[in-house]
Amino acid sequence: MGPTGAGKSLQAHLLAEHLKMTLISSGDLLRASTDPDIKHRMEAGDLVRSSDVEHLVEDAIRQAPKDKGIVLDGFPRRRTEQEWLNVILKQSGLNLSKVFLIEVPKEVSLDRLEERHRTDDEKEIIKHKWLEYIHTTSRVVEGYREAGILAKIDGTLTPEAVTAEIKKHL
Repeated sequence: MGPTGAGKSLQAHLLAEHLKMTLISSGDLLRASTDPDIKHRMEAGDLVRSSDVEHLVEDAIRQAPKDKGIVLDGFPRRRTEQEWLNVILKQSGLNLSKVFLIEVPKEVSLDRLEERHRTDDEKEIIKHKWLEYIHTTSRVVEGYREAGILAKIDGTLTPEAVTAEIKKHL
């Protein structure tokens, strides 16, 4: 977890590869979606409706090999999604063992996103994503902190150093 531009996707990919787990990226699922409403919301920088994301994530969880664990990237972002995820994981015989919060200041995030050159990384959209993160996702982070499964990681470090910090918490 973390704000836009924190390096979540890179680290999730590396972690899934290291642990030989299935990576489920909500961002990849959403970008691959052909649903026009999802496309419109993403282009505006809005969070996609929980029901839409939940449907995509649930399908991915159910299709994942049962003998491997799962690394989730970018989900959940809302408290209701967090509660929903707990139910789906339990139904699937899985549990959430660790949540990594990659923390970066807004300025670092903005610099990184300018280099990425993705259509959903325009300045106004990025500002909107930050506000969504502060007002919405931070509540999810608090829930995981209270559950004792949150590990905070300094996202301003090099990607290799962030990976090393994550591995220390495994």
